[in-house]
Amino acid sequence: MKLTFLGTAAAERFPALWCRCPSCETARERGGRDLRRTSALLINDDLLIDAGPDVVNAGAALGLSLAGVQAVLISHAHYDHLEPLTFLARDAWSSGTPLPLLHLYATRLSLAKLEQALAQAGKDETALRLVSHPVAALQEWEITTGRDLASDPRFPSKAAPISGSELPPVVPRRYRISSFAARHGPPEMDALFFVVQQVEGPEVQGREHVPAVLYASDTGPFFAETWAALEGAAAAGLSLDAVVLDATLGTGHKGESHLNLAQMAAHLDELAKRGLVTGETERLAHHFSHYFTPPYTELERLLEPQGIRPAYDGLVINL
Repeated sequence: MKLTFLGTAAAERFPALWCRCPSCETARERGGRDLRRTSALLINDDLLIDAGPDVVNAGAALGLSLAGVQAVLISHAHYDHLEPLTFLARDAWSSGTPLPLLHLYATRLSLAKLEQALAQAGKDETALRLVSHPVAALQEWEITTGRDLASDPRFPSKAAPISGSELPPVVPRRYRISSFAARHGPPEMDALFFVVQQVEGPEVQGREHVPAVLYASDTGPFFAETWAALEGAAAAGLSLDAVVLDATLGTGHKGESHLNLAQMAAHLDELAKRGLVTGETERLAHHFSHYFTPPYTELERLLEPQGIRPAYDGLVINL
């Protein structure tokens, strides 16, 4: 299972556009891994977690097309994780070539935000090849990709505005998704984080172990019911190959809606106590704010003794 980090910053990005703090000035001077877009993760080439305002730029910067993405998990309705313009670009004129259906899994609040934005633009899900699925915390479902791909009715003939009239190549895969309540924003936000397991596909063919990643980009300390659900998953045999965890507050104060580095490390320790994290698990800090985060090299040095790596834009991990 291939993980590609499209962005690793909090909402204000890093460096922040209007900021001249030492962290932002250092990021501008050094470039490279110190430059961060809003957070999003691509799994293989067909499953996306979050679709904020920088997904388009991330694809261009990393040489990636998202034309083969068939499912998106939305963690919550904040604009840096859900930007409706990302989906408006799927209309026939903007995309130019046929697309597979795109299944969106999000809370009712997030879907309502998207529906409102589409209506204001005079678009609907059919025009954009979207299918919405409302989800909530403590649910499990499966996503299949690459099977029974219907042709794109927006291009009934071989003639498309841009050369290339066939659907993008896809590979059959199956994922098992578990959702958990994230402590982020007001209660009505219903923010989520996810565990994604790849059950089928060429990446896991012939393997006994099902690769799994926990991705929690926006959360404060886990709720008691979240810990209970994770303990139940561990008892059922879940073992995490990677944990990608909020570290927005960096070296700053403890948070309730985000984690600092010490809280993030403590959560990893708690996951290990529950048998979900082992010595082989990739431990990644994520979703960085310029307010509290040292530059990449210094951050890497700070986290290394704890066996934690800072994620960066363009990082690729194969589980």
